[in-house]
Amino acid sequence: TEHGYNGRLINETLLPKTDNLSIKKVGGEGNEYSVNNVNYPAYADNDYETGKWRIEVSPKEDAKSDYFLNVLQVADNTLNPEPLESTYLETEELIGVQIKDRVAYFGKSKIRTSDVLSVSGNGTDNLIYTVCGLSAGQWQVSGDDYNATVTATKEGGVVSFTAPGGEYTLTKLSEN
Repeated sequence: TEHGYNGRLINETLLPKTDNLSIKKVGGEGNEYSVNNVNYPAYADNDYETGKWRIEVSPKEDAKSDYFLNVLQVADNTLNPEPLESTYLETEELIGVQIKDRVAYFGKSKIRTSDVLSVSGNGTDNLIYTVCGLSAGQWQVSGDDYNATVTATKEGGVVSFTAPGGEYTLTKLSEN
């Protein structure tokens, strides 16, 4: 609420999971933009918008691969609303989250996939599903009483569709 502002940012870390999660507050005088033990000076027109502090999220245990998933929600600070509930989702190939009527999945691999994928969302109302990390081309989305063809572009590798809560299969049909 300082300097005429009236907002807040709420972060919920879903990955790394709680039992393997380390969260540190980093910063302060001489450590505002520290990278590999070198502090880079801040250049700003005011003193209150610079990166004096940050939160560092990391796994406690070393691993060959680590996944990070944070849910960020913004709100008006004076109304003090509760953050929306999020549900963590995971398949063999994807990690994701559902917040209210939005379902987002992200590929675990840095390589876009052409594999057959399964996604799901909870509820009976229509949900907006977004699936990232797909190879470019046409994809068939099928589930109970639902069929659609969606396109993942080479630039984005993302598809989106609106369907009732349930389980859906994504199958690659063709290249773009």
